[in-house]
Amino acid sequence: MCALAAVRTKYPHGPETWTGPTTIDAELRTSRVLKDAWVVSGSLKHYQDGICDKLLPLGDGPKTPYVWQPPTQVRVPRRADEGVLFRIEGP
Repeated sequence: MCALAAVRTKYPHGPETWTGPTTIDAELRTSRVLKDAWVVSGSLKHYQDGICDKLLPLGDGPKTPYVWQPPTQVRVPRRADEGVLFRIEGP
C-alpha cells in the first residue's frame, strides 16, 4: 500500500510502468534474520506479484526483460525498523 501511495504521489495521472530492461532489487529489513534463502524469496512473493500487477505489466516470468536480483536481508535492532524495500531501476 505504501508503494502504491508513493507512485500515486509522484505520478498523479497513473503510475509509470516499465516494459523494457529493468533490474529489481528486494531488501528485507527484519530483526529476525531468516536462515534459508528460499524462505526469504517465498515470503516476498506476494510483494513481487503486487509490483508486477501495478508497475511491471509483462509479469515475472523468465521471458521478460526484467532481472529479479536475489533478495538481501538486513538485520535491524527494533521492530519499528522492519519492512521491505524494493528498488526498480531501468538501464
